[in-house]
Amino acid sequence: MPDKQTDFSLPTISVIVVNYNGRDHLDACFRSLYAIAYPKEKLELILVDNCSIDGSQEFMSAHFPGVKIIGNPANYGFARANNIGAAEAVGGYVAFLNNDARVDPSWLYELVSTLRRHPSAACAGSKILSWDGRTVDFVGGYLNFCGFGFQMDYGKPHADGAYGEERYLLFACGASMLIDRQVFLDSGGFDEDYFAFFEDVDLGWRLWLLGHWVVFSPKSIVYHRHHGTAGELSPHRLRTLWERNSIFTIYKNYEQQNLDKVLPIALLLSANRGLRDVQVDPDAFRVASNDDRAGAVKVPKIGLSCLAAMDEFTANLPRLAEKRSWVQSRRRRSDEDVLRLFQRGVDSPVIHTDGFLRAQQTLVEHLGLPAFLRKPPPRVLLISHDVIGENMAGPAIRYWEIAKVLANEFSVTLAGPGRTSLSSPDFQVKGYARSDPNSINPLLSDADIVLAFGFVLHLFPALQTTDKPLIVDVYDPFTLEDLEVYKDRPVADSSQIISIHTAVINNQLRAGDFFICANERQRDYWLGMLTANNRVNPSTYADDKTLARLIDVVPFGLPAARPKHLRQVLKGVHPGIRESDKVVLWGGGIWEWLDPLTLIRAMASIASCRDDIKMFFLGKQHFDPVTVPETGICARTIELSERLGLLGKYVFFNDWTRYDERQNFLLEADIGVSLHPNHVETRFAFRTRMLDYIWAGLPVIASGGDEMSELVERFDLGKVVAFEDVDSVAAAIVDMADTPNLRETRRADFERVARQYTWEAVAAPIVEWCHDPRKAADKAWQAARTSLPSVGPAQPTPMWALPSRAWQALRTTGAGGLVREVRSYVRWRMADMRR
Repeated sequence: MPDKQTDFSLPTISVIVVNYNGRDHLDACFRSLYAIAYPKEKLELILVDNCSIDGSQEFMSAHFPGVKIIGNPANYGFARANNIGAAEAVGGYVAFLNNDARVDPSWLYELVSTLRRHPSAACAGSKILSWDGRTVDFVGGYLNFCGFGFQMDYGKPHADGAYGEERYLLFACGASMLIDRQVFLDSGGFDEDYFAFFEDVDLGWRLWLLGHWVVFSPKSIVYHRHHGTAGELSPHRLRTLWERNSIFTIYKNYEQQNLDKVLPIALLLSANRGLRDVQVDPDAFRVASNDDRAGAVKVPKIGLSCLAAMDEFTANLPRLAEKRSWVQSRRRRSDEDVLRLFQRGVDSPVIHTDGFLRAQQTLVEHLGLPAFLRKPPPRVLLISHDVIGENMAGPAIRYWEIAKVLANEFSVTLAGPGRTSLSSPDFQVKGYARSDPNSINPLLSDADIVLAFGFVLHLFPALQTTDKPLIVDVYDPFTLEDLEVYKDRPVADSSQIISIHTAVINNQLRAGDFFICANERQRDYWLGMLTANNRVNPSTYADDKTLARLIDVVPFGLPAARPKHLRQVLKGVHPGIRESDKVVLWGGGIWEWLDPLTLIRAMASIASCRDDIKMFFLGKQHFDPVTVPETGICARTIELSERLGLLGKYVFFNDWTRYDERQNFLLEADIGVSLHPNHVETRFAFRTRMLDYIWAGLPVIASGGDEMSELVERFDLGKVVAFEDVDSVAAAIVDMADTPNLRETRRADFERVARQYTWEAVAAPIVEWCHDPRKAADKAWQAARTSLPSVGPAQPTPMWALPSRAWQALRTTGAGGLVREVRSYVRWRMADMRR
């Protein structure tokens, strides 16, 4: 974490506190604001006072003279007063805080940090606890179809570390939120007709409709006396505000076809609540009643709040219609796009009496809600073998982005090993335990469709026999990589390893209903493997003579939005790299099947005659050694650069780069490079780092032999060099570094190629298949199960061979690998015994 007092990249922020006769709260509130860890020169504190008569303004002037005071001539309520404060604020962001709250010293900094990690988000909400920190006030909210907002887990005990994940919210609580000031003003701010309550729900819904995101910031802590100032309002006035504002909210924000269904139900339910509050027997008013007595009925004021709310809705309808027109004409998301992301509690009743619950059920059943509020979309489970987190390698990035695409039409859960702090507004993110084969079962039981990286089937045998339609991702033909990884091992050792991995692949090919791979070359390779496993058979051929229903191409993709440079990371800021230097970027990890050594030798040649070209490795060894065991190439690369006198002067290594930071490096670099030797892995490879270069419009130097190098040549995106040729690599770097405006002149070509590889485009075969998921045709006829030949060591290792197998695992993958192999063997043997 940077020094909060000296980080000059922090934005200016205006903190707005609205007050009405809340003098008793102000001291604690502003003392905590004076103590926050945020540069004082970037902070403006504003009190907007709604004509208090308790001496609030005088108290503030005497005790907190640095606070700007805006005095309103009357009590304008929460919404209008905050809008006035935002209009007069000078900060690029405005933070709204209740006067009956106090903040943690890191409150504001954490809100800013959360927004930085979520560039699409315009608004962040704090975690709000009770005044003593023991119970939950706000850790997220949800909306029922009638427009009532609810606070998730309100009043429940709060444990340290609970609710610790950043995630997207339909709305942030108005008691503590940070928002881009211009976005707030341009979106209309809080609706001033609300006075108070649900104005934050309305704003959040509106922000989503206008294309913005709202995110929860769990480390931004606020302590709140819940409704400490709202307690000044009488119960019947509070109830009127809640009932009225809920109707305002749905009227303005629903699309017309959905409003037509929801509004009648909402009004009838409001009337039903009012009747129950009146506490009279409705039977006395029915024709069949024997009660003909005239006279008055004593009615509590709260019982008329619902009628008063409907009257106010009617009176305000002309102005509300204008606001509705403004929102609907500017919407960028449909109701379904937004509300199906936040379906928790959509049918939550406002009250829980039996009579009301029956009334709601009757109205919903006979008048009907919009379909997307009644029928959940198919549930798709994606299982990545790679860690999902701030640091992600190619496979995890692939699953993250495919999940985003699928979430446009399905209910998606993305699962990865361990726990993750990442969240998405589009889908759920869950963890599983690699060492526990049963840890995937709860996720599997909740899914309708499963998409899994192939090797995951080896970890979780239940996936091999699931009755759910199963998509197997064979994007990575890893046995071809194994040939390079284990080439220096004794032949007996490497043969044993590759035989085991081949058996793992064969099990995948037998289990799947639909397969996806990275390119057409891979598809030809996998069709051969599928044929060997009897999956290319009369049943699958009759289902689709092209076999696209069995296996299709889903390459790596690119974000549709162009990358944005958010902060300087290399030139002029990284030690040893000057602002005027040319930077060559190795845009990923250092793997055994790549060729970083030729690049280091080429840099040595260049450094002997000039000092303005620098080499930066975006990553080294994979950050998770369980996913990718450590190999020697990374250490050899660093050792070579040190031996040649390049390390720290001309060649620089980054441990790993966060997924949401990579665009800064890509946009500052001048050349992207991807080199590999001439071997069989190259022919079937799909280098994801090359797509990153294309996304950023970064001219490329690449070895030939793979599909991506052919793309570079076809569209003139850079230079293709000979395998392991130091001189040609050095010459290409110098030539491209000295070509003026190279990036700008090739921009149109890069953009044309990038459009072909957006995630929406490449994931289309998965979306299409998920709309019509079914078990593979040959599985329906049991052809695969009954006629499969024995392939390799598909049977469990015999008892006499176990000591040798254990010794082999220990030698090749270490103690951790031995443990994993033992667990896998036990599961394999037990599964075989059950068969």
